[in-house]
Amino acid sequence: MGKTSRNRKNNVIHRDIKPSNIRRRKSDNKIVLIDFGAVKQISSMEVNEEGETKFTVPIGTYGYMPSEQAIGNPKLSSDIYAVGIIGKDVYPTIIKFALHKCGMNLDLSC
Repeated sequence: MGKTSRNRKNNVIHRDIKPSNIRRRKSDNKIVLIDFGAVKQISSMEVNEEGETKFTVPIGTYGYMPSEQAIGNPKLSSDIYAVGIIGKDVYPTIIKFALHKCGMNLDLSC
């Protein structure tokens, strides 16, 4: 996901990476992110008088957001967590599909 890398370089996080916000672009068959309504620039986060980051309203989808984002303190790594959860969720399906395509069968329901 090149876009995620580019966003991190610019201190921007998507904050709502989930399967329904990922599409395959027809023009070049690349996987792209959609729905940038929750984007946050980390460098624009305010710091209070004690030097602590001012918390923001928690935005995202539970199950795909890390705990620091859920309490209103997103980090640049928050999107990476969401991508990891998606990968964990789809990995068994990918393996099962690959084995089926090769004529093998494996019950991954356990």
